[in-house]
Amino acid sequence: MPPADTREGTLHQAGHPDIVEKQTILNAAFVTRGFGRTVFVMKTHHNVSQPKSGRHQAAEGLGTQPHGGVFRIALIVAALCAGVAAEDSAKPDGVSAEAEALKTEELGVVQTLARDFSGRVEPIILMGNVQHRLGRTDEAMALWQKALQQDPKRPEVYDKMGWFAIEKGQYEEALAHWRKTLQWNPQAVGVHSGMARALMGLNRHEDAIAHLEKEIAISPQSSFDYFLLGQEHLQVEQYTEAKASYEKAIAIDPNLTNAYYGLFTVCNRLKQRAEAKGHMATFKRLKARDMETLKDRNEAFDDLVDMRRDAAETMMLAGQAYQANGKFERSAQLQARAVELDPENPNYHLHRAALAMQMRQAGLAQQEFRQVIALAPNSSRGYSGLAHLYLQVNQNLPQARQLAEKAVALEPMAFSYYVLAWARDRNGDRPGALVAIRKAIELDPTNARFRQIAARMEKAN
Repeated sequence: MPPADTREGTLHQAGHPDIVEKQTILNAAFVTRGFGRTVFVMKTHHNVSQPKSGRHQAAEGLGTQPHGGVFRIALIVAALCAGVAAEDSAKPDGVSAEAEALKTEELGVVQTLARDFSGRVEPIILMGNVQHRLGRTDEAMALWQKALQQDPKRPEVYDKMGWFAIEKGQYEEALAHWRKTLQWNPQAVGVHSGMARALMGLNRHEDAIAHLEKEIAISPQSSFDYFLLGQEHLQVEQYTEAKASYEKAIAIDPNLTNAYYGLFTVCNRLKQRAEAKGHMATFKRLKARDMETLKDRNEAFDDLVDMRRDAAETMMLAGQAYQANGKFERSAQLQARAVELDPENPNYHLHRAALAMQMRQAGLAQQEFRQVIALAPNSSRGYSGLAHLYLQVNQNLPQARQLAEKAVALEPMAFSYYVLAWARDRNGDRPGALVAIRKAIELDPTNARFRQIAARMEKAN
């Protein structure tokens, strides 16, 4: 099952409201778009934040291609980590101690992975991620390029390199990396959004709009992409379209502060003065709240939260490598640790549920799918996954149908229609099952299994 991407962040902008409109939207670009979480970082042309790309990007599956020298690289990174320990010296003792323990644990996992899978590409990618988080960008790029030399079919690596390029203002290079990402994964979450940012930097606003629309088709609950779409429509003076996009953004996330300023601007352009005044009042209220939040934030603790999420990503990716190679017990340990470190990431629960099904642990799988639904109620994955589980164990069949119906109502995905076809069939609705499997084939026309199921149903009817 593909990962969800439903938990969007809120953009905080520190400038006076009168100058917000004058800043290009590229300055508000987020640095990482990842696996279940988006991190927004304010930028200006003169002061660009240190990137944190590569975070929270656990892939659906990991390959098994050969490579060499990874364990030696792991030892180099361990030494580098020792060199940056002084940066935490000013932090509270408890925070600093946990941060150091997480670094040690994360590096130990990657080193063990390198030993267990000598000659494969996954440890190279993970080590590149660690290097990037340490600010060693040249070393990270060298590792990612080495990984691609051994296995060029790694869309997640091209994605990381795309964000790295855009952070340096290398927009054409970023576009080239993201085209490679789409070559190997046309439905990759966040890629069209990244390409839109690069196109904004090149003043190609119509092209940026096209890519944002593609991103929204993939991630329909992405409030920030609707906000960006509104900004781009505003740039080309398409005011009605801009207003609709801003309204969709705040319908998904009512706390998306700058969307209200966008509505204020576009309503003024449309001479809707009373409505504009109301949106400005909301913007000022939310802005004051945001500034109070920034004033009260505990930076040391926030850094530790980020480190936990970084370590969770490493645990999940390593766990998936073990899972792909049949080492389920070790995979389960690492995936459980990922969930412990980042319990609000719905995709980690989703992957853990899938592993539990593979290990025939129905109770754990049910628990994890319910967590996915609780954390990401607007994503189809939890509903279709839980329905699939009930059908596999032949339990709660009426509920399985209800869950499958909910999944397809939320997102028209081929897998969800396949589950719905199965659920309808098990509940005695053969005509409805045939309609659903035909819809699955329409969405995934190359799926031989779906065609075989449809043929059997048609023959039975």
